[in-house]
Amino acid sequence: MKPVFAAQRRAEEFAALVEDPSAAGPHDARYSQLLELVAAMSEAPAPQARPEFVADLRARLLAEAETALVPPTPAA
Repeated sequence: MKPVFAAQRRAEEFAALVEDPSAAGPHDARYSQLLELVAAMSEAPAPQARPEFVADLRARLLAEAETALVPPTPAA
C-alpha cells in the first residue's frame, strides 16, 4: 500500500470537486476561489489556432518525422 501524502490528498479532493462541484461540503471552503476560477475558465471560449500556424506546424512535424521515425540501422 502506498502512503497518501497531504498534498496528494488535497489534489485529489480538488480534482473531485472540479469534476462534481455539487459534492462540496462546508470544509471545502478553502477551494472556493480556485473553483470559481475553474468555472470562469470553463465558460471562456477555447482559443483557435491560426491556419498559417497549423500549416507551418504540420509541415515541420512531417519533416521531423522523416528522420525521427526511421529505425536505427543495426550495428554490424
